[in-house]
Amino acid sequence: MRLLLPMKRKGFPRFWHRPAQLLFGVAALAVLTFVCFPLELNLATTAFAYLILIVLLCLTGSIIPSVALSIIAVGCLNYFFAPPIFELRIDSVQDAAAIAAFLITALVVAGLVRWAYRVAEEAFASQEALQRSFTVSC
Repeated sequence: MRLLLPMKRKGFPRFWHRPAQLLFGVAALAVLTFVCFPLELNLATTAFAYLILIVLLCLTGSIIPSVALSIIAVGCLNYFFAPPIFELRIDSVQDAAAIAAFLITALVVAGLVRWAYRVAEEAFASQEALQRSFTVSC
């Protein structure tokens, strides 16, 4: 379980972690868009593929890049896959509901992943404190 937590590197400024994650996420969204668009996948299928990508990117534990990527993904869904294509507007209530559901799901998943990391970090800290107190008392 320890391997799933974000690794903290010594000497690597924490400041650059979020921009790097955002840049990687934007590149992954672009690749996924340019794969789904020529295949003429519909809005729901593409939204599901985007959601899988957002969930995978959320596993790094940074909430701000995950939220930004969710909003960028909604823009890509709207522009490339929701009719009218190549316009940032939605004419169908069904398309608006699909995009809203995607955004809400992505934000909830990002929040839940962040919460799970926090709980796991607290559990590991408690375990280490317990082990230290056990070794001191022996």
